[in-house]
Amino acid sequence: MPASLDSVLATDQLGTRPAHALDPSSERAAVEALVAEMARPSRHVLQRLSEILVGLCGAGSAGVSLLEEPDGPGRFRWHALTGALREQLWGVMPGHVSASRIVVERAVPQLYIHPARHFEYLRELQPPIVEALVAPLPVGDRIVGAVWVIDHAGQRGFDAEDLRVVTRCAAIAGAVYAAHETIDALRDAGRRKDEFLAVLSHEMRNPLAAISNSTRYLARATASVPDQRQACAVIERQLAHVVRLSEDLIDASRVGQGSLELRMERTDLVAATRAGHEAAMPALAEHDREIAVSLPDQPLFVTGDPARLAQIVTNLLTSAARRTRAGGLVSLTLREEGDAAVLQLVSDTPGVAAGWPTGVDPFAAVAPGRPDEPPGIGLALARSLVELHGGRIVSVQTELAPQSGFAVQLPLADRAATGTRMTVAPKPSRARAELDGVRRRERVLVVDDSVDSGDSLARLLSSWGHDVRTAQGAVAGLRLEWEFEPHAVILDIEMPGKNGYEVAAELRVRRRDLLLVALSGHAREEDRARSLAAGFDYHLTKPANVELLQHILS
Repeated sequence: MPASLDSVLATDQLGTRPAHALDPSSERAAVEALVAEMARPSRHVLQRLSEILVGLCGAGSAGVSLLEEPDGPGRFRWHALTGALREQLWGVMPGHVSASRIVVERAVPQLYIHPARHFEYLRELQPPIVEALVAPLPVGDRIVGAVWVIDHAGQRGFDAEDLRVVTRCAAIAGAVYAAHETIDALRDAGRRKDEFLAVLSHEMRNPLAAISNSTRYLARATASVPDQRQACAVIERQLAHVVRLSEDLIDASRVGQGSLELRMERTDLVAATRAGHEAAMPALAEHDREIAVSLPDQPLFVTGDPARLAQIVTNLLTSAARRTRAGGLVSLTLREEGDAAVLQLVSDTPGVAAGWPTGVDPFAAVAPGRPDEPPGIGLALARSLVELHGGRIVSVQTELAPQSGFAVQLPLADRAATGTRMTVAPKPSRARAELDGVRRRERVLVVDDSVDSGDSLARLLSSWGHDVRTAQGAVAGLRLEWEFEPHAVILDIEMPGKNGYEVAAELRVRRRDLLLVALSGHAREEDRARSLAAGFDYHLTKPANVELLQHILS
């Protein structure tokens, strides 16, 4: 029959035993070692704690037990062990018969003498436990387990100094562990945010595609009615803004999690600036702003991603246009200064650069003091992209207009390098390229599980002169392709049952001369690569670039 709990508890003796002297430098080194564990994963701090306590307390073993299932009887698992009992690492002790449970429930340290007399499961441990000093492990405002040191020889005799050291080290390790928990929770929240933004962007593309296709169709149908044509133009401009915002959100999310990929190459910054200016023209026209552009006659090479460099220019111009007075002037210049290329954007309106984000968080887009006119995600993203290219962006002040613009400085590429390479769109294989110019793709099959997206695209294609059929989903699409024998198939990717990749692979087996175009809400480079590997000739994102789609089909 086990002895009573009181017969193995000797906590009162801690205050009556002579306290041994501890070298202050050893304790200081121990504290520094625990704090240094902030730089390593959370599991390491507990093991480091056990190693430190074995040395400081002269113990035979030391370890950490964490409570699992804290809302019930639970169990204690040994997450860290050093010394004679190290082979028991990850062992599990039932909560209702655990020495650690008493400490956790009472929230005070306990000294046990020959604890196996009461806790029968300890009788199997070798070497046996003569004394065990057990202290709570606090993490934040919770006690998550216990820290303990063990004497196997019966010669140590733990005292008040050991209690102080164990308690202090447990508190420090608990604080480090709590910091790790907070960091992990923030990373989790960031990951969930990034996943939400990716899903949101993808889900937005189907309705945006339907709106875009229908607007283009209406624009053709009402070309002779000025008011209706103007209304369609307004919808198109605003739609382009929503699409750009969706893409900026995804890019900002990728910057935040460090997953944004850059295709770094020797790039003509003059050409990238022209491309960015062209992409920003709808926003400049919408806000009735004039733009004066001054670019060098010769190429100015930097090392960077051509598409991202153009995106920087677009985002800066769009932000400046929104904050410049009606009828105002925005000047864009590019010049060489020493070893850097300087892209400067200046508005004749004061305060264009006021309140712009100065931190590294791309979502910190609200301007202090100007909540009615925040800089926006695009401007924060531009800053991050500049820094990823090894450059810097600063606000520009002039005598007439303080904080009136931005200057981007990028290091020039090695002048000894020769040639430049720009990848602007996925290219079809040689066989596909030869087929492109043979004949018009007269019969087109659109496969999409979204009825509105598929039907609106079909109406637009029909207005171009194509014979179009639509199918909702993969099964219907495969069946209709067999009957209709189209020249081209435009396929959605995310569909119930078979996805677009599987359908494309099957269609490619049937017909090698079929033009396959992926039209998807997925816009990552890996999505494009997967489409081409599955047999697609092109990968377009919703809503489709209408001019590019028209070119592909003609």
